[in-house]
Amino acid sequence: MDTPARPPRRETGRSGAPGDWSGSVGLAGIAPAAVAGWVDWADLPPEQARVGLAHAATNAAAVACYAVSL
Repeated sequence: MDTPARPPRRETGRSGAPGDWSGSVGLAGIAPAAVAGWVDWADLPPEQARVGLAHAATNAAAVACYAVSL
């Protein structure tokens, strides 16, 4: 069974598609957001820290998917 080929990227005359640039800018903001979240998480009571840990894990998975898509 053949898989469909990925459609070619449209040439924009620049070094990347606009979506790639905005994706890169979004990924650049991850580090400061993660540091701020970690600082907030450190002061949470244990019950809320578990929810924060689940939130961090979900964000890490989303960031991985987002990075792979670029």
